[in-house]
Amino acid sequence: MNLNFEPSQPAADLASLPAHSKISFTAKLVAHCRTASDIPYAAEVAERIGAQAVYDKMVGAASSLEPTALNWFDVLLEARYKSLSAAVVRSGVSQVLEFASGVALRGLAMSRDPKLTYVETDLPEMTREKITLSDDIRGIYGIPHPKNLHYRSCNILSWDEIEDLLSLFKPGQPIAIIHEGLLPYLMPAEKEVVASHVARILREFGGVWISPDFVSMDEAMGSFWRDSSISGMSDSITQQTGRSFEEGCFKTQAEIDQLLTRHGLEGTSLPQIDGTFDLTCLREKPLSDDHLSELTKRLTLMEVRLAR
Repeated sequence: MNLNFEPSQPAADLASLPAHSKISFTAKLVAHCRTASDIPYAAEVAERIGAQAVYDKMVGAASSLEPTALNWFDVLLEARYKSLSAAVVRSGVSQVLEFASGVALRGLAMSRDPKLTYVETDLPEMTREKITLSDDIRGIYGIPHPKNLHYRSCNILSWDEIEDLLSLFKPGQPIAIIHEGLLPYLMPAEKEVVASHVARILREFGGVWISPDFVSMDEAMGSFWRDSSISGMSDSITQQTGRSFEEGCFKTQAEIDQLLTRHGLEGTSLPQIDGTFDLTCLREKPLSDDHLSELTKRLTLMEVRLAR
């Protein structure tokens, strides 16, 4: 098995894909949708970054959507955030590397545990904005900057950038590598590079790769994304990013399994909504029993480790 994968698509072709910086604005869209939940700092973040304006632009302030049409999306985002954080705690690791972390400020929340080393990464402009945002919010609550929290600029597709920040971790101690909402924006050749880099980190440190991004459009989740209630927003995102969320998603579960196998990895799927946390956004954004049941059935989180 070739564990030192080199993408079959030439580097020039990868470089010709739309710039990853065009994806960053979606972090602000997501930030607005988190405000109905009790996710730490969600309201403060959304207010300071103008998330409402981004949401209105994407969905359309004069949209013909029913007010409740996108309630399921808020539930999805709260479940995604909370299940990923819970999985990190459950893994028992003391080192976390989060890629494309956006403005969720998960690191600020989780670094309350002084035993945890947390490294948040994103592209340079987003990282600069996040540092300012974090400083503002810490000022509100009188929180000193945690010594165990590090913000770094890094593109997951650049091994040189990844290698520069690995010195922040203790050698030989396992790492949880996490991200949410990243893989669906990447093309197949980019996903190969991501899997190669993650496998390389896991071979060096041990640990686990945890993400809700391993979703395939052959499942019923595809019906949510194709629903007319979100198609307008999806089209707007595609126009701004040059990348189609639906096209970027895995087509089948077999495609996911094959990607992992090529890089010496194996994954286990777990339900995101497992009863271990409350979905507080449902108080403001209720869902029908059928919709909630479908999300509970379909939303999964994958824990990926080196194959035995």
